[in-house]
Amino acid sequence: MFPNGVTYYYAVLSYDRGHFAGMDTILNDHGYNWVTGGVDRHLVPIEPSFSPFSFTYNEFDQLTGETVNTAIVTPNTVAVNDSPGHTDATANGYVRQTSGSSSTGAVQVTVVDPWAIPGGHRYQTTFSSAVDQNFALHTTSYTVTDVTRDSVIASTIPIPLDSTGNVSQSWLTPVFDGMYLTFYNSKPILDSSEANSGWNSSSKTNLTATIANGGSPTDPVPLDFTIKVTDEPASNPATISGPPQEYLIIIDNSTGDTLNYFFNDNQRDHHTNSGDQIFIRLQKPDGSQITAWSLKFAAPPGTSAIIPQAGDQYDFVCGTPFGNNDVYQLNTFADTTTAVKSNALDKVTVVPNPYVVVANWETASALQGRDTQKLYFNHLPAKCTIRIFTQNGYLVKTIQHNGFRLEPGRRESSPLILPSGPAQFCGRRCLR
Repeated sequence: MFPNGVTYYYAVLSYDRGHFAGMDTILNDHGYNWVTGGVDRHLVPIEPSFSPFSFTYNEFDQLTGETVNTAIVTPNTVAVNDSPGHTDATANGYVRQTSGSSSTGAVQVTVVDPWAIPGGHRYQTTFSSAVDQNFALHTTSYTVTDVTRDSVIASTIPIPLDSTGNVSQSWLTPVFDGMYLTFYNSKPILDSSEANSGWNSSSKTNLTATIANGGSPTDPVPLDFTIKVTDEPASNPATISGPPQEYLIIIDNSTGDTLNYFFNDNQRDHHTNSGDQIFIRLQKPDGSQITAWSLKFAAPPGTSAIIPQAGDQYDFVCGTPFGNNDVYQLNTFADTTTAVKSNALDKVTVVPNPYVVVANWETASALQGRDTQKLYFNHLPAKCTIRIFTQNGYLVKTIQHNGFRLEPGRRESSPLILPSGPAQFCGRRCLR
């Protein structure tokens, strides 16, 4: 947090490191060159350069110019009855998914300028994705749309690469309408799947599953499924036809379809038991099949197996990237003022008060005498009247304040203020 009343000077500088022979083929610690991918472009030498900045003041210490890459900020309090612009995201800023798959990714909104948030707008974020030959799902781009204005804020933006040259799992949008979005994409991770998968809480079985990825070593298949234990034969492994023999059925949680599987029935009893192994099988367009995941069940060492009973189910959970059908929706509410409470004026302060000699934030002046003098009025209502008097009661200045911030005032001695709302009288307060 920055203290109120102190002026801060910001400059954003860009640096171009230029180009020298062989620069394109230099790889980072991950063996990747994020600019060229390691391909030499054979450019001519280019000198390094950077963008300068400046703040220009005249002999009266007045700002007369600044470069476009700078900003001057003086933090101050907002109106005591101000309700800042906000969104309907959760308390932690997470945007709600309104439709789509069982994606385990997350979209988070951060408000950087509440006064720029438009009221009554609905924003939607959608994604494009592709599935490779081994059923691994890859998010390829995202789009952000202001549905209310029927305008596209970010159209089919490719997912950026990380320092290793792989598709990043988290990224940001530029600031728009006083906010920006952070995306946390997800993907299947073996350790996470083992930690988050398991039997339902009412099950009495002591069997645990050792999970293995049967697809691509680097890109596991994002597939959530449930193994349901039945009281009568309900399915057959993929290689067996005829009446059902196995006391289980496996359901794809995204589609509700039954999944093909191989069953290594170690006990040959058609029930899930210690030592048994299930292989989840997926069929490619060419008719061939691959093993997406395998689960090998076992009882704790030195104990007898308690096999699952009818009604038990094993939920397999893995990370799922953003997909084509995923939609995240956000609604916004503009900055407003609320009714001024009767005790609101108790929070009003003037800094410094009294103003007699100098305030510690005033900078040295190039001229003889004092630098620019300022008074700060804090926690004012959005609309009020400020009257400043001398010590002997002479009215020096009247300010009709109508806004959320008050610009610094002029030099006065021992200011007094009496704020009251022109539209709604809420009281008076005198500060000596």
